[in-house]
Amino acid sequence: VSTQSTWGKMYKKNLVANLNSACAVTSSRGDMCEYEKATIPTESDSGWENTPDLSTIGFSRDSLFSSCKSAVSFVYFQTTLRIPTKLSSFYLTFKEVDDAARITIYNSKGDLVQTSYLTYGALSTNDLQNSLQTGDYRIVITLVDDCASTSSLTNARLIANGLLVPAVSSTATTVPCPSCTDNIQNGDETGVDCGGSCKSCASNVVPTAIKPDITGTGKIGDTLYGEYIYGDVDGDKEGSSNYKWTVSDSCPDPKASGYNDVGNQQRTFTPTSALKGKYVYFTVTPIAKTGANPGLPVTSTKCIKIGDNLAPLADPATIVPVASGSLWDLNGQYNYRDTEDDKEGKSEYKWLRADNCDIPSGSTLPPSAKDLSVSGTKYTMVDSDIGKSFIFQVTPVAATGEPRGPMASTCNSPPRATSLTVTDPVGSIVTGGYTYNDIDGDLEGTSRFKWYRSNCYDSNSKTVIADANAIRYTLTKDDEDKCLLFCVVPIAKTGVPQGPEDCSPQKTNCGSRTIRYCQGNSCICQGLSTTPTLTPTVSPFPRKDFSWKPWVWVIVASVALGTLAAVVGLAVVLNRFRQPQFGAFPEDNDIDSIKDDQSAQALNEGGYDANYEGGYEGGYDPEAQYPEQGEYGAPEGEQQYY
Repeated sequence: VSTQSTWGKMYKKNLVANLNSACAVTSSRGDMCEYEKATIPTESDSGWENTPDLSTIGFSRDSLFSSCKSAVSFVYFQTTLRIPTKLSSFYLTFKEVDDAARITIYNSKGDLVQTSYLTYGALSTNDLQNSLQTGDYRIVITLVDDCASTSSLTNARLIANGLLVPAVSSTATTVPCPSCTDNIQNGDETGVDCGGSCKSCASNVVPTAIKPDITGTGKIGDTLYGEYIYGDVDGDKEGSSNYKWTVSDSCPDPKASGYNDVGNQQRTFTPTSALKGKYVYFTVTPIAKTGANPGLPVTSTKCIKIGDNLAPLADPATIVPVASGSLWDLNGQYNYRDTEDDKEGKSEYKWLRADNCDIPSGSTLPPSAKDLSVSGTKYTMVDSDIGKSFIFQVTPVAATGEPRGPMASTCNSPPRATSLTVTDPVGSIVTGGYTYNDIDGDLEGTSRFKWYRSNCYDSNSKTVIADANAIRYTLTKDDEDKCLLFCVVPIAKTGVPQGPEDCSPQKTNCGSRTIRYCQGNSCICQGLSTTPTLTPTVSPFPRKDFSWKPWVWVIVASVALGTLAAVVGLAVVLNRFRQPQFGAFPEDNDIDSIKDDQSAQALNEGGYDANYEGGYEGGYDPEAQYPEQGEYGAPEGEQQYY
């Protein structure tokens, strides 16, 4: 028998924190992002104190806040669990959880083995047995308060293999009288482990009956059997539960036409010829031997038609997905059978969509179910279907004999990815982590991964990273000064295959603190205290400070001198092209100025040859005797040009 210690430890010292902007704008209470600042105290922390109720926690107080989603506060509760043999199922259930809770399980080595979240309104975890082996475990509940006006956690129960795990302790001062924890009504108890000198039975929960069904053919004279599963979170044994058989002219809603109680109060029923053509239903009201009573009545959703020639059956109905482009085709499948071997005619089909598969007592469909007006066995999903549950219904029709059989129906919900994380870089590689969950038990198929890059201070700025579709991602230069998000689209092998995309919180370089603002290579991070600290982000591309070494000065000086020389050379060339080009002899009164001018040399080099005999080519010589005009063949009164 598995045992737990009492819920004798509670930690609630000044654990209040502001929500980051991205988390504060969500409408859901109990989002995973609210736990970013929730640091579980060590088992030996001196801040632990006794809970109001050692057996069931029994915690309740006014909320610390007057509004919703402005800030959060945390209270922690812990117990230990010993598992001597492998479990077939394990749940935590509650009567009240306000506003939400996280369940964290550690093994005896202190390693984290399981995390489960309860959002606002949820009162039970999923089955956690896959993470648990034989041995000792520490279980910590983190209660989060994110909204006015109360904060509470009551009737905490550990249910293993369908039975309440008894609480024991080695500390006599923290354990009720032994008869109050042995799962037996004894001593002065008025119920099982309650009343008298034990805790009040007012906290005892009524029993439940689930999965009501009928087995048998429905043929006149053949016996029908009512089936169901009895449960009681307090461990109260089943007493004399109440049974009722009713007949109706309609299926699947028994109260639509001709509803009538046939007066049989047994678990079995044998139809007579007077009921031929009627549909029969089975109802059970669970009764416990001890504790609170009665439970709520539940009625079978399968309706059996009574007759000589038995109606055909479709059993069971299932949903099988087939990939179609980026989405899926849902195929409704079933086994048609007929006792008299009547061949199948034109059976009737219906597809419905709902927010979930929760069916209230007395109803055959979830309240949110909507008819999709599809009459075949295949439904092609559209984008708006992601995250929704689907119901496939088939009414088998025979070609001969009794034509219509009872409708068979199945409801299936999509998988979800929870507890998403991103590891710190190992080299330049980061790894995403997640937990796959499917309420219907559908196994995981090939889930899809995405990586996003964002500005750290604005999660809405995220952009998908091309070709980053594996659980590991190698950082690139583009990731410098950015934050990463790891996202998963969970895919199931069977049932409704694709769940909504769920993403990790932004992977910042502030550790467990929340990032407030980033600029350049530095981020302001908010810790548990109210004083922000400036912390440089960790980058796979570290920036090194520049140091002015002597060899650096040599390079800089060489470059500077080379640049100066180039500028001077260019100036000389440009100045040369700006000198006047003479096409005629200078006047006599210009000769003296030319002689004194430093540009005379440039003039000589440019066009007049002072030593020319027989004509003038090249430079001008101021000492030479020049002939009169016209002497060398130029007309008198004109100048000679070369």
